[in-house]
Amino acid sequence: MNYHSWLAPINSFLLGYDSMGSTHKVWKKFSHLFANKTRSSVINLKERLILTKHETRLVARYLRVIKEIVNKLAIIKFPISDNDLIIHVLNGPNFKFKEISIIINACELPISFEELHNMLVDFEQFLKRKES
Repeated sequence: MNYHSWLAPINSFLLGYDSMGSTHKVWKKFSHLFANKTRSSVINLKERLILTKHETRLVARYLRVIKEIVNKLAIIKFPISDNDLIIHVLNGPNFKFKEISIIINACELPISFEELHNMLVDFEQFLKRKES
């Protein structure tokens, strides 16, 4: 997108507020417009997070998709804690590794998302070796 293609809508928007004589009102309107966009983005991303399934993909790929969604939420200032993220992953729809999720849930100390990632990848590799 070039400079003129994005500047034209902004200019027409600002011209409508020229008679107001207040940049504060203009910025307030911009803030309101972007807040609505952010709210819809949060709803969309949280819905994607809830509906993402493990299914047949590798656990590393599944966790990467989950982490991408969580990172996008953090960028728009709606972070999800590691603890909530771990609960979501271990109790998510179609999660294949219920055996290890019981062990992780029983741990006294909280673990990070990176530690969960490593544990699940190791467990997946263990299961593949066991099947061979």
